[in-house]
Amino acid sequence: MDLRHKVAVVTGGTSGLGASIAESLLIAGAHVTCAARREHHFTSIAQLSPARARYAPVDILDRYSIDDLFAGVAA
Repeated sequence: MDLRHKVAVVTGGTSGLGASIAESLLIAGAHVTCAARREHHFTSIAQLSPARARYAPVDILDRYSIDDLFAGVAA
């Protein structure tokens, strides 16, 4: 699967299933934003592709937090 030039947002992307999905997307070439509350697990994901992986703090129960997330991804 070739996901070069594609952008993905993975909620819960720093641990568990979300981290596995983020890693798979990075391996396939996508630019990935890991949206989560805890950043400390992001380091291992970012090592796969520092240029294409980024962390975004988000609380999915807070509408404004989600708005900020997608405004940042779109920029």
